[in-house]
Amino acid sequence: MAVTASSVIIPAMVFFMVFQLQYEAIHSYTPVHYIVGDEDGWDLVITGASWANGKKFYAGDVLEFKYDRGTDVSVVDQEAFDNCAVNDKSIEYSDGDTNLTLAFGANYFICSRPLICQVLCRQVRMAVTASSVIIPAMVFFMVFQLQYEAIHSYTPVHYIVGDEDGWDLPITGVSWTNGKKFYAGDVLEFKYDRGTDVSVVDEAAFDDCAVNDKSLEYSDGDTNLTLAFGANYFICSRPLICSAGLKMFINATAPPPSV
Repeated sequence: MAVTASSVIIPAMVFFMVFQLQYEAIHSYTPVHYIVGDEDGWDLVITGASWANGKKFYAGDVLEFKYDRGTDVSVVDQEAFDNCAVNDKSIEYSDGDTNLTLAFGANYFICSRPLICQVLCRQVRMAVTASSVIIPAMVFFMVFQLQYEAIHSYTPVHYIVGDEDGWDLPITGVSWTNGKKFYAGDVLEFKYDRGTDVSVVDEAAFDDCAVNDKSLEYSDGDTNLTLAFGANYFICSRPLICSAGLKMFINATAPPPSV
């Protein structure tokens, strides 16, 4: 039997926390100021691809384009970039020293002079993808924090295994657990008669219906066991009874957060 509990982090909460991190990161990030082409400037001596290679750009970074008369810089869409031709969506600059702030995602720049952009080896054009400033490790930390708070605010559910039939052959682990959602910290109460027991075992013992030196055996007739996070295996240590179906596997996930 395998039971997989549903996700324990409410998607909306995760989205909110990620959004909050994005907001804080964007508002605490100090943009980098780049001079395109360095000492050569925005000119045929450099190519956009070669200058941008190896650099990590973020939304909010500033690109300073320095160029002489006869050259310009235009912010364009992908179509204009591919065709080396400005269109009605393009924004053209020709002041010789233009500062442009990177937007999130794709940023396309060309010289609007077709001969310079297209004929002369398509050099004076550049595509830059600006990433978000969010740090993946911060997202992981906030998700972990939500998990931690969930565990410490959750009220465990107390189950009687098999309900009125108890831990006995009239029920099987598969049929009783079907449709239930189990979380770490939930309590399983095993009620059984003499001649039966319950053992907490590992996967090997579960598959073989045979306890081993890692197993914990109980035979008091009324045993309360707390689910650990992850895989939980239970069997009756009597091989014939276990093989007949008195065994149970539960995958317990972290508790849901309180709302």
